[in-house]
Amino acid sequence: MYTFEAKIRYSECGVDAGLTTEALINYFQDATVFHSDSVGVGLDYMFSLGIGWIVNFWQIDVMRYPKEGEDVVIETNPYQLKGFSGLRNFRMKSKAGEELAVANSVWTLVDFIHAKPTRITQDMYDAYDLGEAFPMEYLPRKIKLPKEQGIACDSITVSAYMLDTNHHMNNEKFVQIAKSLLPDSLEGKREKRIMVQYKKQAMLGDMLYPVRYDKEDMCTIAINDAAGDSYAIVELYF
Repeated sequence: MYTFEAKIRYSECGVDAGLTTEALINYFQDATVFHSDSVGVGLDYMFSLGIGWIVNFWQIDVMRYPKEGEDVVIETNPYQLKGFSGLRNFRMKSKAGEELAVANSVWTLVDFIHAKPTRITQDMYDAYDLGEAFPMEYLPRKIKLPKEQGIACDSITVSAYMLDTNHHMNNEKFVQIAKSLLPDSLEGKREKRIMVQYKKQAMLGDMLYPVRYDKEDMCTIAINDAAGDSYAIVELYF
């Protein structure tokens, strides 16, 4: 397991002075990179081979969003490596040990030169010390869209600021877009569970066509292409 400490910054907080959902995801994503760097299979290693990890699924359960200035501990634990996929847990705790958020995630190792999944290298198997999966409620990784008609939202163009080092839209940006489309009835409420199923990469210049499905204390947003096929499906519980 890999651990690092941090202090919640003002720039990471929303109107309630609490950590935003997007910033929480970024902390977990950073933990992945920091961990990989620390064991010698980080960005430089992957760039040299033309490969990189792509997240396919997030489940994040939030007990409490930490406030500005609060000291926190972030933990990440890879618990399965097989073929071209990896499973990894995350946890954010207060300095006193209170569990603030826990997450499960699924990742695929991709060969960007040939644009296809690639097998995990022996270096990676040797580098990562696999642990036991964190205790949490593990939900199905496939998100089913509601049967009722959704609400079509304004289209969005993938811009350069949305891209990450893999030259595709950062996974956190899909959640940011989904949150920007929430109905007025959910204004001021905080997400207690975030589920995201990523289906395909969105690249610079791609057009996104979000469709929103509303339920009480829950909202599902499908972020689609022009043909109606999803780049990602985001499900937010309040």
